Amino acid sequence: MICLALECSTSRRSVAVARDGQLLAEAIHSSGRDTPLFGRIADVLTRASLAPNDLECIVVGLGPGSYTGIRIAIAAAQGWEFAQGIRLLGIPSVEATAHRARRLGHLGRTAVVTDAHRGECYVAEYDLGPEPCRESLVSPLRIASKSVVESLRSAGARIVGPDLVPLGIDALEIFPDASALAELAKDRTDFIAAEQLEPVYLRSTTFVKSPPPRTLPAA
Repeated sequence: MICLALECSTSRRSVAVARDGQLLAEAIHSSGRDTPLFGRIADVLTRASLAPNDLECIVVGLGPGSYTGIRIAIAAAQGWEFAQGIRLLGIPSVEATAHRARRLGHLGRTAVVTDAHRGECYVAEYDLGPEPCRESLVSPLRIASKSVVESLRSAGARIVGPDLVPLGIDALEIFPDASALAELAKDRTDFIAAEQLEPVYLRSTTFVKSPPPRTLPAA
């Protein structure tokens, strides 16, 4: 399966194309969040000697992370599906981070941490070994305080994750990337409809109704 992967959940955004999990070309953009996504897609397809209609699947990193970045990647995949009927996959970006940690040789108990803002973190715990990431999950993704992250460290877990400097968390900086998504997509068959692609967002959505406009006194 020829797969295009889009990972835009962090400040290090990337695009990759792979055949049966084997990377053919990759482009990484680390200079801010203004990623020229379609330019990067065209670049990797050219370097892989592929045309857009050669693609059989698009996999998107669903976060959690930059809501805007994830939405841009989702919109690109949805538009492609609408135009060409391509199959779609969504994989949480924390799985890609855990996969990269394993690929870099960091095995054992590992907590993948992502900035959730408001002084909190997204945390998922893995026992990284030779098996695929989704089969080594120890504790599912949740929102936690910095003190919880430190307690995990004290209990022997390795702390990894992207963009954690603003939180003041001492962690091994590992970003999710598109090549990891493409590897995770190998042999997956749980394709979903375009409208089912949604960012991973654990907070309850709340709306505040604006007050009615003031009535100005008559002149």
